[in-house]
Formats: sequence, C-alpha cells, structure tokens
Amino acid sequence: MKLRPYQQEIVDYCEGALAFGSTRIAIDAQTGAGKSVIIAELCRIRSSDKIVISVNISKLVMQLSSHLDAMGIKHSILKSGMDERYDENERVQIWMDQTFDKRAAKINFKADLVIKDELHIGVSGERFKKLIAKVQPSAIVGTSATPYDGFGVALKDYELCSFTDIKSLTDSGFLMPADTIICKAGQSIDLDAIKTSGDYSDSELDDLLGNDEYRQSVVEAYMEHASGKKAIVFVSGISQCDELARVFSENGVSVGSVHSKQTAKSNELMMDAFEGKSMDDISVLVSMGKLTTGWDFPDCNVIINCRPTKIRSLYTQMIGRVLRTTKESSDRALILDMCRSTTDHGLYNEPFIVYATKKEAKEETYRCRENVIDYMDSVYPHDFIVEREILDKEHIFAGEATSQKARLWRFRYARTHLELIVAASELYESFYNQEHKMSKVKWIMEGITPTISWMSVGALRSRLTKMLKEGKKFGGIRNYPTWFRDNVLGGQSWKS
Repeated sequence: MKLRPYQQEIVDYCEGALAFGSTRIAIDAQTGAGKSVIIAELCRIRSSDKIVISVNISKLVMQLSSHLDAMGIKHSILKSGMDERYDENERVQIWMDQTFDKRAAKINFKADLVIKDELHIGVSGERFKKLIAKVQPSAIVGTSATPYDGFGVALKDYELCSFTDIKSLTDSGFLMPADTIICKAGQSIDLDAIKTSGDYSDSELDDLLGNDEYRQSVVEAYMEHASGKKAIVFVSGISQCDELARVFSENGVSVGSVHSKQTAKSNELMMDAFEGKSMDDISVLVSMGKLTTGWDFPDCNVIINCRPTKIRSLYTQMIGRVLRTTKESSDRALILDMCRSTTDHGLYNEPFIVYATKKEAKEETYRCRENVIDYMDSVYPHDFIVEREILDKEHIFAGEATSQKARLWRFRYARTHLELIVAASELYESFYNQEHKMSKVKWIMEGITPTISWMSVGALRSRLTKMLKEGKKFGGIRNYPTWFRDNVLGGQSWKS
C-alpha cells in the first residue's frame, strides 16, 4: 500500500520521535487523511513491538482490521460478539474500549506501544488510564482530527505531529471542497444569554430552538439549497431529533432520526435506509451525537448544522462528516449553518493552530472568525451569505470592514494599541457621522495621556469605550510618543 506524502511524513516523524525517546505523540490527521492507513503502517514498521490499538467506536474496529489485512499483518480483535477473533498471542491487538473495560481482569497482555484512535475522546478518562495501567506500554501514539480539548487547547503532555490540514487536503483532492451558507434564521438566534458550563445548556437550547418557526426555517433552507440531496442534520437534543424530523415529514421530505432513546436495531434500520442499503429511502437523517465522530457516508455531502456549540472539536467533527470525496470529481459539499457555528468558530477550512494555553487558543479562535464577519454583513446583503469561493475571490477581510458589526468586532478584539485606536475612530465616525479619513485618529489621540506607550490594550479599550458612549472630542496634542505622532497621525493605514 503506497502512502500519500503527508502520511509518510507522519509515520517518519513518529518513528524518529519514538527512537529519540518521545513517549506521547498526538497525530493531527483530519477527516479523510487516512488515519487507519497511518496506524497500519506504524504496526508494520514496528514489527518487533507488541501493539494495542485502542478504539472507542464500533465501526472503526473492522475498518482498522481491513487495513491491517491489506498489509498482511496478523492481529487479534477484542470486541463483544467477536470472541472467535480474540487471540492474546497475536503481536497486534485491536481492542474495543468498552469490551476491554468489562474483561480487563482476564487479560494479561503487555504492550510496547499503545495506539489510541480518536485520541481526543476519553484520553484523560478512567477507562483509558485503566488500559494503560494494565498493558504498561513504553509509549502512546494517538490519532485525531481534533488533537486538542474542547476549547482548542493542546492535549496535555502530548507532542503534536501535524503535517496536513483541511485546506491542504482539499487542495490536493483528498477532501471535497465545500460551500458555506450562513442562514439568517440561525444567525439571528441569541445565544449570549444561555448558561454555559463548558458548552451551552441543552435545556436552554431546547427552549430557544424548540419551536416550529425555527424548525420550518431549517426545512426551507434545505428545500431551497439542497432539495432531494442526502443531508445529515445535527441538533442539540433528543427531543429536537424527533420534532425536526416531524416538520421535515410534514413538508414531504423523507426523513429519519437516530438517537440513544431508540433501540440499536431501529437506529441501524434508519441508517441503512439513509445509506441506500434497504428498500426504504431516506433523504434526511437527524441526529444529536451518535454520528458526530467516526461515521462516514461519502454520498452524503450536505450538513445542516442546528447544534450551537462552544466546543471547537465538536464543530470540526460535525463538519468533517460531509467532506469525503465521491466518485463525481465535480461535486462540492454544502454546509448550511443554522446556528451561528461559522461565526463562532470560523470558516470550516480556516487552518487552526493548536496552542498550549487557553488564552492562546481563545485568541486563535478570534483570528479564525475574522474572515467571516464583514463577509456576513456586507458581501451578501440578503438572507443568506454564501461560499468561501466568493470570499477568496474578492479578498474580503475583517480589516477592510464597512459594516457596523465588523467595526464593533474589530474594536472588541483589537490586539494592539494601533488597531484599537483605528477601530475606535471608525466607530466614532459611524456613530456621530463625523468624517476624519486617516486624521480621524486625532480625536482619540488628543484625549489620551502620554502613558499610552505602556497602558495595556485592555485599559485603553475601557477608556475608549467611555469616550465612544459619551461622544467626546478633545483638543490639544501634547507630548505623545514619537512613533504614534509619526506613524499614526502621519497616515499609516489599517493594513500596515
């Protein structure tokens, strides 16, 4: 099996890192990057190691097994209902986490290496700690499309191995390009008042989105932009699954729902009908969490996102369900955003840099959002904002904002004194209908003390906020730092 160039780079990096003493490595491998191929190749080249592949999603067991078979690697499978495939004497083991947890007392296998698939799920949980304590590996290698916690912070104690991202995979033809439509009905929902404890409260989301007016807007968005196409819909609660499915059905759309309150058999039948494996035919499948990770159906290239979340990894995993390529090379995926997810997290293929602290991760999220804001308010003036392709073509950035929302955005998230001053001056101009051009910064400069050079951006923002609210103008420039006088008042532009 010939590896793609980035797959080979990942394998080489891991092999080198392990040889030089690394004990915990997180492989950043996006949806469609071929995690199973990478895992199988690691098992092949480390031919003297005893290896446990830890899996927490049932469908991934056979996917991994088939790749090991393709490379001629004998292996054992520990999974409920597959007792005949388990052999403790095999060098390579695929273990379903839930099955291991129940049978741990009977297992005596010791491993040199543990490879954890979907590393972001349960890496710090008791079940995985129990597995590590049992097999006592020298090293752990994990794979994930989101090798960070829910807020985008790098997994603690893991060395990140990253050689690709969604954009490069798309450019290389390994993932399908996607158009994003940000629907006004979703963009207008007010999430600010909802309580958060890590993520939005499910019960409060139900109160906000649990009405037929919102559900009807979801159906209308599907009918206008993706009618007749296979679409996966993610929602925020189990009751939403069935209620949204009801409204789809009332509008003549063949629909099914999948969630934990239905039997496993019922969910299986729904998914078979959606995937064309039965006589029934379903165009739209509504789910809460069962299909967010590990499920792939390449013929489904439409996602309708009705699940607001502050968790970046969840957002990324949901979008990844529809990016796999199909036989039709001309196909494009479609992301219908009905819950502000794009404006909360950024466009789906905006490269996300993984940082070690929550503060850095938060700033990276702000950066990812920037390209969306002005696009949303001024590029496409109707009810929908469309297509990353347009954004790239017209080179529209938040730094060139003309809309009030974008101006407010820049003011709120400015990182330097200069950015903050220019953003505040733009707001003053728009609030009070004053025209200043580049000299418009003068009204702010004249009201700020000479301590501007050491004042924090946060303190300056507070002072400017008060000025904006009061509409004050000031006179008399005195003793300001030379670089402000020369560079700002001399005509330096926003971009520079």
